[in-house]
Amino acid sequence: MTNLDRLPSAFILSSLTTLLVACGGKEEVVQAPPPKPKPVVTQPEPVVVEVKQLSGTELIAKLNLDPRLMLADDMAGTQQEREKVLTFFNAMLEGDMGMLRTMVSSDDVLQLEALADLGGFDDDVLDAVDTVELHFGTDEEEGGSAVLGWFAAGLDDQVQMWTFETVDSKFKSQWGNPEMVDRLYSADPVAVWYALNRREQALAALPDEVIKVQAFLDEGSDDEGFASSSGGPSLGGGGPANSRRPIGRRRKPPMVP
Repeated sequence: MTNLDRLPSAFILSSLTTLLVACGGKEEVVQAPPPKPKPVVTQPEPVVVEVKQLSGTELIAKLNLDPRLMLADDMAGTQQEREKVLTFFNAMLEGDMGMLRTMVSSDDVLQLEALADLGGFDDDVLDAVDTVELHFGTDEEEGGSAVLGWFAAGLDDQVQMWTFETVDSKFKSQWGNPEMVDRLYSADPVAVWYALNRREQALAALPDEVIKVQAFLDEGSDDEGFASSSGGPSLGGGGPANSRRPIGRRRKPPMVP
């Protein structure tokens, strides 16, 4: 018998390989199992909570403000803007100088200080106010928001225009001819206010002779009204077909002395 210990190692390995092939065997390759797929985590759909915007009456009641304030439900403005505006005009009706100082621009603070030196708001004048109607719009000069406050005391109407850029910004008063109140009867009194102001500024730049002629022509057009040169809302006393008077109370007809 041949001593296997003396055979070359290469011969032994080749013999073993031949034996495996002859028996039909193959070298087994062990593969690792495929990794399990990661579980798919589905994010739940975000719950959208619809915040109902309160009507003007509901908002005034919620904030416990002066019931003489009136806010048209079809007017623009977010609820935050409405709260800001209502709080501001409520402070005005109450003659709250401290609150007003915190809400107006630096120029208007000086005006308030001058008013305070004269004794502040006249209580009798404030008590005589029947309603304050608030109308939202767009600041056509600097962007942002505008609000026109329409004060009514008997048959005496006065308006104030204030602008603000954001909810966190201060109110800025805007100059306007007091006589324009009789021409603001419209579905959008803020837009008419700006159109009237543009017309006032254009007339102020004309020679006196032209202004007199224009005034004469305006007297003849009061019954029919007139439109702004830019094609904007009608500025006449009668107003366009869809115009309306400010909300909620009786009022003398426009242009009637």
